[in-house]
Formats: sequence, structure tokens, C-alpha cells
Amino acid sequence: MSRFTWAELYVGVCRSRDPAAEEAAIRALLDPLTILEFDDQSARFFGYLTAQLYRTGRPIADIDVLIAATALAAGESVVTRDVEHFSRIPGLVVETY
Repeated sequence: MSRFTWAELYVGVCRSRDPAAEEAAIRALLDPLTILEFDDQSARFFGYLTAQLYRTGRPIADIDVLIAATALAAGESVVTRDVEHFSRIPGLVVETY
């Protein structure tokens, strides 16, 4: 899981009616996962992908490109419900749930 995905989950925690319970549930599910950090290779993917998406006239939110770039740099897939956005990323394996 990318650090950016973790950050997005904290938005949900902060918007929850019961933030403590929401955070506990998320931590129980996700603590066993490895956190993928944004490194130099991720930054290069981010620059390339953002430029490509603008060239095609179909940009997506920077946070989504950051998540995709981190996954590509680590050789991982992205699991998401937002298949439409992530499917625009060349070379990215997208799984849904």
C-alpha cells in the first residue's frame, strides 16, 4: 500500500462519526501490509505519467497519479474501485473489489 493511500484512508477516519473505531478497523485490516514509500523512481514515474495524461487530454487527480507511480516503481498493482481513472495509466495492473 502506498503512503498516499494510507493518507486517503485517514481522511475517511477524520470524516467518520466514530473516528477511533474507524481507525481501529482500518489498522486491523491494513497493519500487516507493507507501506510503499515515494522514492526517486516513483517521482520519475509521476512526472512521466502526469505528462502523458495531459498529452492525451485525460489527466487524473495528482493523488491518483502518485499512488500509481508508487505502485509501478515497486512492481505492484493497484486495488481500487476507481478503475476508470487508474485504467488510464499505461502499464499499471488494476484490480477491483
